[in-house]
This record gives sequence, structure tokens and C-alpha cells, in this order.
Amino acid sequence: YPTHVKVTTQDLIGNRNMQMMSIEILTLLFTELAKVIESSAKGFPSFISDMLSKCKVQKVILHCLLSSIFSVQKWHSEKTAGKSMVAVEEGFSEDSLINFSEDELDNGSTLQSQLLRVLQRLIVLEHHVMTIPEENEAGFDFVVSDLEHISPHQPMTSLQYLHAQPITCQGMFLCAVIRALHQHCACKMHPQWIGLITSTLPYMGKVLQRVVVSVTLQLCRNLDNLIQQYKYETGLSDSRPLWVASIIPPDMILTLLEGITAIIHYCLLDPTTQYHQLLVNVDQKHLVEARSGILSILHMIMSSVTLLWSILHQADASEKMAVAASASVTTINLGATKNLRQQILELLGPISMNHGVHFMAAIAFVWNERRQNKTPSRTKVILEK
Repeated sequence: YPTHVKVTTQDLIGNRNMQMMSIEILTLLFTELAKVIESSAKGFPSFISDMLSKCKVQKVILHCLLSSIFSVQKWHSEKTAGKSMVAVEEGFSEDSLINFSEDELDNGSTLQSQLLRVLQRLIVLEHHVMTIPEENEAGFDFVVSDLEHISPHQPMTSLQYLHAQPITCQGMFLCAVIRALHQHCACKMHPQWIGLITSTLPYMGKVLQRVVVSVTLQLCRNLDNLIQQYKYETGLSDSRPLWVASIIPPDMILTLLEGITAIIHYCLLDPTTQYHQLLVNVDQKHLVEARSGILSILHMIMSSVTLLWSILHQADASEKMAVAASASVTTINLGATKNLRQQILELLGPISMNHGVHFMAAIAFVWNERRQNKTPSRTKVILEK
């Protein structure tokens, strides 16, 4: 709204409802279009692709998603700083757009949830209608090379939307995923972000390796952070963690394990044994690259998983932790430790059978790290394919 127009609460609610309705309609439209295109004439997919490009659908949805992420962070920062949440109209500046996006965490989560749904449908639709010219590959490789070691603290303002590239190949897409998964104040949205990635793995194309490596590393960091927070809250550790999550779903740790399992098994296991790979024609070259990437970080995955296993062992054996959990002192609920152990075994079992050498090398790395964690020198293990 312009600065000279007075906006009432009813106006904001009405606009928010219109946003939600528009997203829902687009979600249904993209879903049906993806079905129709499979049996349509040859010119229809290119027509849909041109229409999406001219209407800037992909760009608008990505920017809306980024705005929702900024909105959550801004809400949390103002809440922790004790500032008023009353937004001041500032015209069409960047801050005013972020403020308008959502001014409350619950409303922001609802909008973000809907945006993730429509984004997933749009990625599938793009796969059916969009063709990437071969001459664009070299330029694209140059652009995404900086995302190999993407950080959740990377500023999004430096990322630009790239025309003639699918959503999954946009730098702002992967940056948004990592930033959202890093937000400790919005843990309740993490399952939906994980679901977005696991459901669109067959549509990642040439960025599959970078996406799976970056997301898996972030999920492992989240798992480590939750474990450190749990240790602090139960008295196993006296050091307060810097990353403290809030509003944590009761099955958050299990959700992280399931997400890591889905991503790793997609890349490492035989495609013929996985039903979701048979639904889409996946380039084996991209799968080989993703497999190599996952194997190169297997030792880090093993470190996080074994740390969780040790906590589960202590939780079953320690009366102190049991008392803390029963008294609702902790914000993190381990739930049934048997279920978590079963999920860990489902994660590691197939890897040990199909990639035994890398599996043993990862165990050796973790064992050596923990045995010599008090010494300054550390042995580096290089995993070769």
C-alpha cells in the first residue's frame, strides 16, 4: 500500500486471504497442467513455458518465498530485542515489503507453507515444459560453482534471478532452503522444507550434487545443534549452545533422520530399487555426481548419527535425563528411543551393504576424531571413489 493510503487491520486481513486464495488456485492449476501436458500436442509445453516466463511466475514465487524467510527472521529479531511489532508504513521500500509479507509468526508460517506447496508443483511443471539449451551449461556451471560451500549466513541480496534457468538451478533457491533450515526460530517449518527437497530430488537435474550435499550438511548441523541443546537442558553439558531452537515439533529429530535417509538413499542405492526414481527419467550422470558428493561427506554424516546414538544410550541409562524429560524441563523431546534407533539402522544398513569401504572409512574417521579430540593435531581421511 502507498504511504498516503491509510490501511486498516481489515484491509491487511483481506489482502492476506487473497494471497492465500491465489496461491491455492495456482497450486491446483500447476498440478493439472502437469497432468495434461503429458498427453498434449508438441507445441503446448513450449506455450506454457513461454507464458510462465512472460508472467515471471517463477521469479515472483521465489521472491515471495525469500520475503517470508526474511519476515520470520525480522519477527524473531524484533521480539528478542523487545521492539514493538507494529509495522510503520514505508511505501514500497524493501523493509515495507518484508513487513507487509507477514507480521506474525503463525501467519507467516501459513503463507510459507502454501508457497512451498505451489513451488513444488511449479518445479514439476517446469520439468515437463522447460528445455535448457546446451550452450547455457557452461555459463551455469560458472554461476553455481560458488554454491558448493553455501553458508546459511550468505547474504541473499547478492543473488539474482537467472532467466532461462529452472527454479532448481537458481542460486536463490538453494540459498533460501539453507537459510530456512538454519532458522532456529522456525523449526516447525523445517519438516515442510525437507519435504520440498525430498519430493523434488528427481527434478534437480545438473544441480543434484550441490543440492544434496548442501542440504545434507545443513540437516546434520541441525541434528548436532539439537543434540547439544538437549545435553545442555538435561545437565549433561554446562556450555550453553549458541544455536538454541524454539517451538520444536515433538518428532523433530526423527524428521531430520528421515530427511537425511531419503536424500542419502536416493543418491547411494540402486535406482531400480527406488520407486520414486522410476517415475521420472533421471540422468545417470547426475546421479553419479550426487553419489560421489554424498560419499565425500559420509564421515560427517556418520559423526552426527553416532553422536545421536550415544545420546540415546545415555538417555536410557541415565536417571537424571529421565527425570528432566518427565518434568518437561527440555524443549526437545526424544520420544521413543527405539524408533530413533530403528531409523538410524535403516539409514546405515543399506550403506554398509552397498558401500562398505566408504562406510568403514567414515567409521574410522569418526573414531579417530573422538579418540584424539583433546589433541591439537588431527588426522585427515581422504575418501577416494
